[in-house]
Amino acid sequence: MYYEIIPNKFAPKRKDREDSMTTNSHSICYGKCNCNCVFCDFTKRPESAYNTYDDELFSEAVDILLEKGNNFKFTGGEPTLNPHLERHLEIVKAKGGYVYLDSNGSNPEILEKLMQKNLIDVLGISLKGIDKEEALKIANIKNGNLIWDNVWRTLEIANKYSDKVRTIVTLVFTQENREGRLKRFAELICPYPKAYMKINNLQRDDHPEHLNIHSIGIDSLYNEIKEFVDQNSEWKNRVIFVPGASGVSNYDSIIFF
Repeated sequence: MYYEIIPNKFAPKRKDREDSMTTNSHSICYGKCNCNCVFCDFTKRPESAYNTYDDELFSEAVDILLEKGNNFKFTGGEPTLNPHLERHLEIVKAKGGYVYLDSNGSNPEILEKLMQKNLIDVLGISLKGIDKEEALKIANIKNGNLIWDNVWRTLEIANKYSDKVRTIVTLVFTQENREGRLKRFAELICPYPKAYMKINNLQRDDHPEHLNIHSIGIDSLYNEIKEFVDQNSEWKNRVIFVPGASGVSNYDSIIFF
């Protein structure tokens, strides 16, 4: 299968796993996506970054990665487009790996099957907006069912497996879309009482000028989140703040509320 594999770099976005393996994870990055998000650098990755792995080669790669840690982050692109995803998750789990799967939630039936088979430990869902119109604009596609309706179906399914699967829902914040966003985000996730809200400050400010999007001052956004959690105790220990690009790989820069 067509992967870019990056060893022991990415910081898991959860705090409640108390062992020595929590601060880094290996990225298994699938080379296709069904979105074209305006702030994503996926399409900028060179073709040379990817290699083809059959089951045997993938199993050998997992053995090597396990020498450095047992966290595996399956991402992309969109990993549920990978026809070999189930088999490769089985390989990782059989060898004692711990699976983080990042998805845009567009394929709920596939994700449900993987959860039924206990192949996902942490499910990360990327929410593209606080309403369907924004989600379509950010994802840069025309299929609203794919990037909005299916996401909520995925979250409903994940809620059924919440005793076994930890769900983290991510939303990007920018200076331009900030007003009322945190409250609306919480309202959307409220029906899923075990899900985390993950707030990503826009990671870079080098986007094309026509997008007109900018990151928020870290202290300002931190204070807004802290005030929200202080006033809404049901969200205590359920909010994750990634203040900038360093939070991708540096666990210590992630803030948990």
